[in-house]
Amino acid sequence: MDLVRLLLTHGASLESLNSYDGTVLDGVVWFALNSPIDGVDYAAVVQELLDAGARQDRYPEMASDVDAVLAGQCGGGYPNVGT
Repeated sequence: MDLVRLLLTHGASLESLNSYDGTVLDGVVWFALNSPIDGVDYAAVVQELLDAGARQDRYPEMASDVDAVLAGQCGGGYPNVGT
């Protein structure tokens, strides 16, 4: 969280695209749902990004994926795939 806050304090863009054509919020959600690292509070990071103004409309199901992470889901893949 300290690094996230430091980057935000210094004006890091929330909507810049990475090499996978995703934003920082996309990346956090992807890792939370697909490859979580023990000890990372993904919900706190997602909330911090949302509070800073990160958009959650990059793909149609993004808002529900964000909600899943905020509810504590980690691992198991995207909740709405295959339904």
